[in-house]
Amino acid sequence: MQNISIHNLSKTYQKSKILRGISLNIEAGEFVTLLGSSGCGKTTLLNILGGFTDFDDGEIYIDSKCYKHSLSLSPKRIKVFQNYVLLPWKNVLNQVVFALESIIHTQKRYASKYEREYIACGDSMQSQIPFKKNEIRDVALYYLELVGLKEHIYKFPHELSGGQQSRVNIARALSVKPEVLLMDEPFGALDSFTRENLQNELKLIVNRLKTTCVFVTHDIEESLILGTKIVVMSATEGNVSLQIQPHRPYDKRDSYFSRLREEIYNALKYPYVKALQQYVI
Repeated sequence: MQNISIHNLSKTYQKSKILRGISLNIEAGEFVTLLGSSGCGKTTLLNILGGFTDFDDGEIYIDSKCYKHSLSLSPKRIKVFQNYVLLPWKNVLNQVVFALESIIHTQKRYASKYEREYIACGDSMQSQIPFKKNEIRDVALYYLELVGLKEHIYKFPHELSGGQQSRVNIARALSVKPEVLLMDEPFGALDSFTRENLQNELKLIVNRLKTTCVFVTHDIEESLILGTKIVVMSATEGNVSLQIQPHRPYDKRDSYFSRLREEIYNALKYPYVKALQQYVI
């Protein structure tokens, strides 16, 4: 399992400083929620961790290996996007099968490149792609059953509810057995009842699979329900303003939950209050 350590990471986009000297440790098996208002750099940080975009300064350590400027794409770190990105002409089962086939195709196409990279850091292709071609259907069925879609495997996206589409998205990501799951507000468009059910299910699944999860949200309660570590990002400074590792288990109706919620709310509010004070006579 991967430990991730971020040191003084900065990112500029179109002359605007998005991230300023962020430092953060993500230990194997943690469920880290990245919380902050729109534009604070949550998704940018997630994209950097996924290898989708580069960064200007700082270092990221994956276990003992140091990366500067960018991470390589890897099946060990899989991103679940905000929209479901389901193929309308494929049924639920084939959505997952297609993802697994794509991983194998990529392995064959870039095998020599990956072999050099992962042999160098003591890894192997077998640990990168932990299934064989003749196991694809069974692997897909296992993860679809895990997310509660066993009875819906032959349905197409237009026949599914929003919650079911979100489950397909999660099953597809988990099926390649990532060590780190990167999730960008996957439940943002769902109703509160479906959202709460999926939050509880996701907690159980990642605990069962011992998967590290980095989960972007702008919802305080969601961050507290899911996170073993809550990271609050400042909207005006582009860095981490607060980290909390709450005692668990707790109920969101108790006073401890309320105190945590207030502490996070104040951390989110502070940059705006500070900015407004400049204009107070």
